[in-house]
Amino acid sequence: MRGSYKNTPEVGTTNFYIKEGQISREDLLKEISYGLYITDVLGMHTANPVSGDFSIGASGLLIENGELTSPVKGVAVAGNLKEVLADIDAVADDLTFRGGKGAPTLRIKAMSISGK
Repeated sequence: MRGSYKNTPEVGTTNFYIKEGQISREDLLKEISYGLYITDVLGMHTANPVSGDFSIGASGLLIENGELTSPVKGVAVAGNLKEVLADIDAVADDLTFRGGKGAPTLRIKAMSISGK
């Protein structure tokens, strides 16, 4: 694939998605007493392609007692891509596509988050 006719072709995804689950996004959130609902990440392309380790900027919404409460920005999320995928413990039924890629809301058991 390539970004435009000006770029050389490179390996990339064109039709990848995570299958939706059986629980609604709202019910999934209700089960979280305190967490971060990530809506945007910055720098995912910097993940180590060999080890899967990453440390990226993120923003989103704070989850308190099962409800989205206040905006959060300027935090860093770190981990290992393989471990994050293994730590998915719930998948919502809200599969959304952006181009040829799609994913539903995912709940991850634990992640390293720093910042305010």
